[in-house]
Amino acid sequence: MKVLITFFSYTGNTRKVAESLASVLNEKVDVDLEEIQPTRHQPYLYWLILSFIPKLRTPIKPPKANPSQYDLVCLGLPKWTVSCPPINQYLKEVNLRGKTLGLFITYGGFDERRYLKQMIKLLNKKGARVKATLLLKRRWIKEGKAAEHIRRYCNALLES
Repeated sequence: MKVLITFFSYTGNTRKVAESLASVLNEKVDVDLEEIQPTRHQPYLYWLILSFIPKLRTPIKPPKANPSQYDLVCLGLPKWTVSCPPINQYLKEVNLRGKTLGLFITYGGFDERRYLKQMIKLLNKKGARVKATLLLKRRWIKEGKAAEHIRRYCNALLES
């Protein structure tokens, strides 16, 4: 089985989770990791303001990995407010039709379950099937309390 973990991370929390996922999954399957990168670096407040605009996109560097070459794709993003512009652009640029996905979201605030449902709905419209989800509070990541959540998520992803 070949797995792509693709993610956007501004503060580094989502990157830490992506790297932990890769480490756990690498024990059983072949994993590639790709970070979604905007073409320009902007301050956090700039991204936060943009995230209030639903479906807004921002230019990103062209993705190197083609999701169609993987059996499973894990998509990771931070939950800001309404949307994540780099993720919106990524979803416009890649074809996920027919793909099985894992979705992981890091967050610090509230309303994460509504955000998760919104993302699942969007991915379903793109023709993807979300097999497993993971919500991780930023505090859990910083305090090293995410490992068991990550292991359970990986097990759910690899279930037949």
